[in-house]
Amino acid sequence: MAGSRTLLVVSLVLLGLAGCSRTVDAPPPAPAVVHPRWTGCDGLGAYRGFEPLNDLPGRGGIPADFTPVAAVLCETAERPGKSAQAAPVTVDLERRATEIAPLLTYLARPSRISTDSEDLVCPAMAWLPPWLFLLDDQGRWLSPQLPTTPCGFPLPESTSNGVASWDALPYTDKIIRIRKDG
Repeated sequence: MAGSRTLLVVSLVLLGLAGCSRTVDAPPPAPAVVHPRWTGCDGLGAYRGFEPLNDLPGRGGIPADFTPVAAVLCETAERPGKSAQAAPVTVDLERRATEIAPLLTYLARPSRISTDSEDLVCPAMAWLPPWLFLLDDQGRWLSPQLPTTPCGFPLPESTSNGVASWDALPYTDKIIRIRKDG
């Protein structure tokens, strides 16, 4: 309970300090590069460790001539073993969703920037963006720019459960590889 109170006090102080600077909507990001053919998560190097998506060239806004019909999330996750007694296994997944309206609404939100970065207090935390991609009906793909806070973290979701829109989509999972057998 004391830890919760401390966290609350620290959060309120940080919010108060962050309130010293004014935040405004950032200009829209430059359009993302549209790639001609989806090569899969493995082809993009999504499972080679902690290479942040920021290193993938061409991330940006959704161009007017690109109509997304699917989202792909590349991630590594734990799944139950083959039996109740077996240890969980780590798998590389290519997760695809076609019901993406909530995600597109989220991606259309503008990022926020500070008008006075000297007054901005940001937590010292690291955040790795998801390996998230949008595909159109021609098989082309792009890497969308997520809307961010002035500190560079993704804008909070407006969902009731607080789950990120890219995590809450109804995905169909394809296992690319099992990293260790349980």
